[in-house]
Amino acid sequence: MRLNLTLAFAMIATMLCSCGNRPSGTVQEARQLPELMQTVPSDALAVLDFSRVDKGMRMQLDSTSAISRLNLRDFRSSRMMLSYVYMGKLVPLLAIEAGRAGADTSSSVRSLLGQADTCGVFSRFLAGGVEGGRHSIVLLSTSEVLIPSVERHLESGASIIDAPRFAEALAVTGGRTDHIYFRNAGLDRTLPRDYLSRYLPRRQMSLFLQKAADWMVVNAADGPEKLLVTPVFSDTYSQYTRFLEDVGTGESRLLSVLPTDTEFVIDLVVGKDFRGSYEDYLDACVRLDAYRAGLAELKNQSGKSPLTWEKELKVKEVAVVNWNNRKVVLVRPDKAPKAAGTDVNPYQGFPAVLYGSAFALDNDRYAGVAGKWIVSGSEPDVEAFLQASAFLSESRWPSKDLKFVVYGPGMIFSCSGRGMFMNLNKN
Repeated sequence: MRLNLTLAFAMIATMLCSCGNRPSGTVQEARQLPELMQTVPSDALAVLDFSRVDKGMRMQLDSTSAISRLNLRDFRSSRMMLSYVYMGKLVPLLAIEAGRAGADTSSSVRSLLGQADTCGVFSRFLAGGVEGGRHSIVLLSTSEVLIPSVERHLESGASIIDAPRFAEALAVTGGRTDHIYFRNAGLDRTLPRDYLSRYLPRRQMSLFLQKAADWMVVNAADGPEKLLVTPVFSDTYSQYTRFLEDVGTGESRLLSVLPTDTEFVIDLVVGKDFRGSYEDYLDACVRLDAYRAGLAELKNQSGKSPLTWEKELKVKEVAVVNWNNRKVVLVRPDKAPKAAGTDVNPYQGFPAVLYGSAFALDNDRYAGVAGKWIVSGSEPDVEAFLQASAFLSESRWPSKDLKFVVYGPGMIFSCSGRGMFMNLNKN
């Protein structure tokens, strides 16, 4: 089963937060690298550390790689480390424990090396493992130059632990297996070129991902149906993860109004202290002046400040909804607005300037009311949303103690007071 986790990360590019997850170990402890992890290059963009080959290979990023065609049955219960390096394209490096260090090459190892040669996969058997290690190791890669490079790094002691802040990412796991590490600075290399391009500009996603955190650590111990995600970030407010850590939680009431053919949703709960924290974040990013200029421009155009509008409505929730090639932005005030059909929107651009570019529309000239929600968009899109009669049934949608929910093809991603969780459908 192909399970490309980078698809899910693309969907949270404009709505990422830490949600209270914290490392369970220390940076000092993390510098004691697991044996296999010493084979991981320092410039790796993603690292999959699993206690069993059969479990880890189900989580690989690219099931079309020649490595995926290898029969690894004899090693299904062995520990594995699968890393990805960018060399003009993503190149995998698979390291598998292969028995006690110093033992003769087993028939299973010889068979695997033969398979690799037949499939065009480059391989190396390290009978002595790594220095001080207890196991022999099989290295497999689709790049001829990567394996010799790894061997040189092993000799010099260089590895992924030398990557900035990786020790802190490793401390998140407390030394446990069945985790995936994503380097944010390289996530744009792992995003499929056309994924979600209908919903979010790729450049916007790439730039945001690079700055949102340093590393993302995914706990995959419970399988793809429940993935716990922890970001590793500095203490500066210029990272979005740090900003939303201080924002309160609330309730999501969006599910009841989503059309049955909903494709992609970003749902933000406007929690306690959101406005002040958001402005601190913008200030740290040197974007506060542009934000204030946007507020002033919209006030001149509409006759009302977006901040006053937000305060009067006591906004509790804002969402962008894509369905059936249509797109609208929804705002839920504290009190349900009076019922109204489609009319000219007097507050065009307000959600985008207040909550971020994820809530920007090319056309929001019209607005209407659907239950407790103010709906804005083009006239045909608003009317179509108001006329929806069949609604999305999604039992996994959370509602309480939330910061945000992202819903899209094959996944739901949510952040609550309990943590950040991703639920991926099986393919």
